[in-house]
Amino acid sequence: MQVYQDFDLESFSVMRFQADLLEKGALLFRGSQQKLEDFLRFSARMSDRFLALSSEQGMGAIGANFNRTPVADFDNLFHVTGKRQGFALPLHGEGYFHFKQPPTLLWFYCAQPAEEKGQTFLCDGGLLYESLPFEIQAGLLAQDLVYTRQHTSEVWQKLYRTEELAEVAKFCNQRGIDLCEVEGGDVLTRFQSPALQKRAGRYFFVNNLLPFALRQLQTPDLTRARVALTNGEALPENWVLTIQAQARQLQLKIDWQKGDFLAVDNTRFLHGRDPIDDPQRELYLRLGYADFISMANG
Repeated sequence: MQVYQDFDLESFSVMRFQADLLEKGALLFRGSQQKLEDFLRFSARMSDRFLALSSEQGMGAIGANFNRTPVADFDNLFHVTGKRQGFALPLHGEGYFHFKQPPTLLWFYCAQPAEEKGQTFLCDGGLLYESLPFEIQAGLLAQDLVYTRQHTSEVWQKLYRTEELAEVAKFCNQRGIDLCEVEGGDVLTRFQSPALQKRAGRYFFVNNLLPFALRQLQTPDLTRARVALTNGEALPENWVLTIQAQARQLQLKIDWQKGDFLAVDNTRFLHGRDPIDDPQRELYLRLGYADFISMANG
């Protein structure tokens, strides 16, 4: 990760940003005088487009999680997952459990840091993959991951802003998500995607394996989300715990300061956090796409 402290936002070139991000994977722009409008302008200049809300489908338009809500008056600026909630988030890539083309460029803005703790963690998925035993590397190369989630009728109707299951099925079909109705009006979604991303012959462990798999191991009766291999077999427990341990050894810590910007290559880096005690911590997120990242990935 590269940290910038003495820089001018207006003169910081797109070419420099692209070169530095491709080399480092994450860039932190630190300056207490940086305002939200500076963040919005800078992130827009460095990105090609952003995921945004739909007036018709609301959060369902981006396959959203209820714990992420839009910042007032914006359609492409969000509170990070779990606004005002302090649960931990294991290291993960953004959107790999429900996007055929997940965001490639994540933008974080620190409006208010926590008084203590509240750090964000990053992990280079390439270093993580290379640190894993051959058995796990080979297993992740051989099969994709399959994510399943079950929603009650109350949840899916709120999420997709419709009571018509046919409309939900149409939307999921457009996204490459398999949908089936289960007894009681619940729906079950199934989405398949690779565990590894590839750039220039190198593999990167970037996915949503850890959040799903750790919930399955730690609180199996409290979660309706599951991850498995494409052959239907559960991920071996020793795989999950080994990946978690290696990721912790490799993770980088960001102690947020007010006004910080963070750009993260979502095809290369994982992000996460430990439990947060301060409900006043305020981070915003933009889910972006950058063509230069897609081109680098081939």
